[in-house]
Amino acid sequence: DWTPECQKAFDEIKKVVSRETLLSYPDFNKPFEIHTDASKLQLGAVISQEGKPVAFYSRKLNPAQVTYTTTAERALLSIVETLKAFRNILLGQQIMVYTDHKNLTYKQFNTERVMRWRLILEEYGPELVYIQGNKNVVADALSRLDLDTTDQVKATVDSMAEHFALSDRDLPKEI
Repeated sequence: DWTPECQKAFDEIKKVVSRETLLSYPDFNKPFEIHTDASKLQLGAVISQEGKPVAFYSRKLNPAQVTYTTTAERALLSIVETLKAFRNILLGQQIMVYTDHKNLTYKQFNTERVMRWRLILEEYGPELVYIQGNKNVVADALSRLDLDTTDQVKATVDSMAEHFALSDRDLPKEI
């Protein structure tokens, strides 16, 4: 149920994100970095170049996806869904995908579902790189968004801004 409280929280996060996070235009002559993460209920990712965010991705898992057997399957789903969502930017580009699931970097996929995802991955040809979970700050925040209060929204956006080291001069003056 979408209550007035939900709408207020949604409007607040749009306002805070637009004020605090200045996206960069993609430069197709430079490699893209994608940091992805998945929680039990949600996927999250950030696409960046040279430490500057180009795009964010976050969505809830559907009931079938929540039951995936391993967290690695959800993490791989996060990668695949991000690539598909930003196909127009990423296809044909040099891509490094950072994940906190080390076993994904071994590319040993064994289920039919995961094999289908592997075919999608091969279209893009990304390099999968392991990153410790505590260094995957932005994707982790996006995969665990809890929008119950304005304070939680601001804390999430603050952690993103801190990660990308945005200074006041980089922020837009008006929303």
